[in-house]
Amino acid sequence: MLILAGYRAIQWYTEPQIEEDVAQWRASRVWPRVSGKYGLAPFNLDTGWVDWYQDYPHPNDFFQPLLAGESILPTNNNNFAYINDPKLNAKIARLRTEQLGPKQEAEYAELDKEYMEQAPWAPYGQRTLTTFVSSEIDLDKIIFNPTFGQDLTSFQFK
Repeated sequence: MLILAGYRAIQWYTEPQIEEDVAQWRASRVWPRVSGKYGLAPFNLDTGWVDWYQDYPHPNDFFQPLLAGESILPTNNNNFAYINDPKLNAKIARLRTEQLGPKQEAEYAELDKEYMEQAPWAPYGQRTLTTFVSSEIDLDKIIFNPTFGQDLTSFQFK
C-alpha cells in the first residue's frame, strides 16, 4: 500500500479491511520526494492513496496528466495507474488539438466512460472548501470557482 504523508487515517481504516480479504498483503510507507507525485509501478504496490488538484477547468487538464500513456514518467508521474491504452491515448491526443465546444465535451464524456470501464483507479473523495465570513458579508455576491476557489474580490458588505 502506498501511503503518502497526511493519509494515516486512511491507512488505519483500509489496512485491516484489506488484510481480511487478501492473504498476502504487505503495506509499505513511502514518503513523497521531489513533488510527492508517484504512480504505483516503480514500487510494485497493490494500492495507493494520492491527491491531485485540477489546474484549470478543461477536460484535457484531467485526461492528459492522469490517463495518457505519454504522461508516464520516471519522476513526478501523475499517471498513477500506469495505464497506457493506445486507442484512448489517440483520442486524448486528437481532442487536445480541438477547440472545446459541445461536440468535444460529449467526446470527453464518452472518453471518461471508456476509461472508467477499465477502472484504472477509483476516486475516494473530493475536496471541500469552507468560507468563514462575517454576517455583514452579502453571501449572494460571493463568486466561487470550482477550480480556483473563492474570488475574494467578490466579497461585499450588505
